[in-house]
Amino acid sequence: MGTLNGILDGARRALYTHQLALGVTGHNIDNVNTPGYHRQRANLRASEPLPSMPGQIGTGVETLSVERYRSDHLNRQITAENGLLGQAQMRSDGLALIETILMEPDDQGLSSTLDRFWNAWQDLANEPESLAPRRVLLDTAEQLVARIRTSSDRLAASRDDLDSRVPTLVSSINQKGQELAALNDRIQDSMSRGQQPNDLLDRRDALVDELSTMGSVSVSEEADGQLRVIFGNLPIVEGVHHHALAVTTGTDPAGGVVQQVVWARSGEALNTSSGELGALLELRDRTLPGYQDQLDHFTSGLVRGLNSVHRSGTDLDGRAGGLFFDPEGLTAATIGLALEPGRDEARLVASADGGVGNGELALRMSGLGDAILEELGGRSLNQVYGGLVVSIGQQASYAASELDAQTTFLGNLEEQRQSLTGVNLDEEMTAMLIQQQAYQAAGRVVATVDEMMQSLLALV
Repeated sequence: MGTLNGILDGARRALYTHQLALGVTGHNIDNVNTPGYHRQRANLRASEPLPSMPGQIGTGVETLSVERYRSDHLNRQITAENGLLGQAQMRSDGLALIETILMEPDDQGLSSTLDRFWNAWQDLANEPESLAPRRVLLDTAEQLVARIRTSSDRLAASRDDLDSRVPTLVSSINQKGQELAALNDRIQDSMSRGQQPNDLLDRRDALVDELSTMGSVSVSEEADGQLRVIFGNLPIVEGVHHHALAVTTGTDPAGGVVQQVVWARSGEALNTSSGELGALLELRDRTLPGYQDQLDHFTSGLVRGLNSVHRSGTDLDGRAGGLFFDPEGLTAATIGLALEPGRDEARLVASADGGVGNGELALRMSGLGDAILEELGGRSLNQVYGGLVVSIGQQASYAASELDAQTTFLGNLEEQRQSLTGVNLDEEMTAMLIQQQAYQAAGRVVATVDEMMQSLLALV
């Protein structure tokens, strides 16, 4: 580089190198608000020197690589925590909806309807010979039956809604898997030609983040830069190959028809414990059926308990008591009255000794909510239903708390990753000034060498 041509060649290389570095800085600034973008840096080094006497002579500067800032440790941690966040979000939303279905402690909730029902028996005990409290009692009983059935129907509708969301979520998972496989192909092609596809790598990492909110995801990178992505129990992406999930029709433990998620190529069931899909399947297959079973248990105790007591008394006409509830309706979805409002008021039992003015049995019925019933395994109706409400409330509160905690924790991890990989405008502006000055200085070298060449030519 001791010759003018050598100096000019080095300056030309410097112009190109600092221009490229300035382009990288400009790209960073352009993407300061782009989600998933990783800051890049042009790594420079002295170009290969020329042998000479008395020693080697430098030939200038060259670009070694355009490096992409990343943290594999934080990426793996965020991938795992994304699954827990998706799970917490889905679970919190689902339990909040169940709370809304029961409408507790609203005046229109089942607890308030039960209170009015027990109070109606108390009113009948005070006026056992009158038809007016009997009409009110049967109207209230009809409201109670409607409220229980509505709660059951809404729980079933919520479960059907969750089931209907399975194909949409699986389709989204497959789409992201296909995109990851396609990006693997493009990244491998670029790297095989000695290129560093930083923007493609950013897009691939962003897709992994999105996929990890939907289920349990683990990632490993192969030597050629391709990712192997495990979703649940099997790979969904292996290099350029995408292994699709499929939705089939199956039955749940209760015999109901549900949509099941399997691997398309083998038919093996997907097993994922976290993410949106994991929480959705848990809500559909365990949480909601569990609450439905508790509501059915309460309903069965209500029907059998009241029918048992109602049979033991006498009605307004002195006849032996009959059934109050339909004995076949032992679930929340099938409960019904055996007496018809507007026609069977006289069939209501209030007397324990056959006397028209005796309200002893009606009084006993009014306290049946707190009575220990064999049908409920030594618990009362109020205890069983109250336990259901408390359980849902506690689980919903815990799920909301877990969601807040997970959101905060993942936010902290994202801040750490952003501090390492995100664009800092102050740093980029400083780098831009340095690169600009270096470019201008290289240009001055070119101009100086040009003047020297002109001087030499003038001497010839």
